[in-house]
Amino acid sequence: MSDKSKTFASGLLFGVAMATLVSIISINVARGAFGGGDKSSPLTSDGSALIDEEFESKTNTILSSIMTGLYEDLEAENLRDGMFKGLMDSLGDKYAAYYTADEYYRVKQSTYSYIYGIGVVLSELSDRSGFVILKVYEDTPAEREGLIAGDVIKSADGLITSGITLSELVSRVRGEEGTYVNLTVYRESEDLTFDVDVPREKINVPTVYADMADTDKNIGYIQISEFGGNTAEEFNESLDRLLSEGIEGLVIDLRNNPGGIVSAVEAVADRLLPEGVIVYTEDRFGTTETATSDANYLDLPMAVLVNGSSASSAEILAGALQDHEQATLIGEVTYGKGVVQVVKGLSDGSAIKYTGSRYLTPNKRNIDGVGIKPDIELEYEYTGSDESPFEYKYDNQINKAIEVLTEN
Repeated sequence: MSDKSKTFASGLLFGVAMATLVSIISINVARGAFGGGDKSSPLTSDGSALIDEEFESKTNTILSSIMTGLYEDLEAENLRDGMFKGLMDSLGDKYAAYYTADEYYRVKQSTYSYIYGIGVVLSELSDRSGFVILKVYEDTPAEREGLIAGDVIKSADGLITSGITLSELVSRVRGEEGTYVNLTVYRESEDLTFDVDVPREKINVPTVYADMADTDKNIGYIQISEFGGNTAEEFNESLDRLLSEGIEGLVIDLRNNPGGIVSAVEAVADRLLPEGVIVYTEDRFGTTETATSDANYLDLPMAVLVNGSSASSAEILAGALQDHEQATLIGEVTYGKGVVQVVKGLSDGSAIKYTGSRYLTPNKRNIDGVGIKPDIELEYEYTGSDESPFEYKYDNQINKAIEVLTEN
């Protein structure tokens, strides 16, 4: 089936997204789960059956017209997936989604900060002639096979990389653990093109980076890129190392952190906050759950860096530290994602996601659509050379954080 016909089918069915459940009944999938228009049908908010005879008849008419009149053949799996996606799109929830089994597998890999791959970060060359390796993670197959930053991947298992998308290359490079991907690589520094077979392994992608931002003033620096399955453990290890080096203040960098797993940010917040509320979550019925921290906390001056791309779980941490007056927030107003999504895996490996609740900061601020205003608003500026390696002293927001921490 062509991409055009897939798009047509999905687009045509989008407008009748709520008919998805019935249309599945009409092709004898999950009939028993919904039972047509009888009392076992899901009910709408006004108590009426979601699936009734008129609804089922209309859906069958639409499906019959498509199946008999569309110019190209349809694949049932693509049609079903399109209907499920249309159903979730119809909710009016911008965070809602339907994931096929393959899509959900990739989402879980990303969420829990691991992949089955070779351990590199890739970026497309400006002329689209291939993809350059920006970073090789330590102790990964790529490092062991001698790949380095700057190497250009020209092909992967025979797939020429010129003109393809990054997702197409990533799909070819990733695969089952223990298998190999054959790469053709060009190394400009040696004007050398070579082939290498790289084994695929489970790669734990670090989400925490720690360093000394200022050794003279004993200011530590921890960057959290997202909140994944390993983040709390990585954070605690990084913080313990910095404490052993005698830090007297800490900069926590949440800039460009899109969020992630709520339990991960709660664990990080528990390490930093005194006894009290970390975050409230509230559903549409007004039922509230409270996450709290214990009495153990980091008794050091802290500054938190945020910007317009700091979202969701990053805002939970920033808001909690601000409300407890445990840190000075520096930077720009955050994204403003104050809602929490529910992800439900289905029996065939697929999944649905939708917004199930909102969250409130310890002071019961609703930041959804508003964001968190920093204590010190400061637009980002890097004054160093783009050609030279990054240095903290040229990052004006980090400099401001060090200044604030050393004044206290």
